[in-house]
Amino acid sequence: MTIDELEAQTAEIAAPLLALPSAQRHALIGKLWDSLDESDVSPPIWLLPELERRRAYLEQHPESAVSWEALQAGIKKRHGI
Repeated sequence: MTIDELEAQTAEIAAPLLALPSAQRHALIGKLWDSLDESDVSPPIWLLPELERRRAYLEQHPESAVSWEALQAGIKKRHGI
């Protein structure tokens, strides 16, 4: 498959998805993200120092941690989702 063919196929698949309401697109993003294997995702090199800084801070201040569920709930509340 050529790059042009891949881009055309992707555009064809994406068109109806982009027409979904934002709440449904948001849910789809979550499902797609969750479907990725950890080995499929790696941070860019420029982000590694920031991730290390945050990890070190969390080790020194574990009480500052927020659960994933609490974070999601706060985002949904703030954005009316």
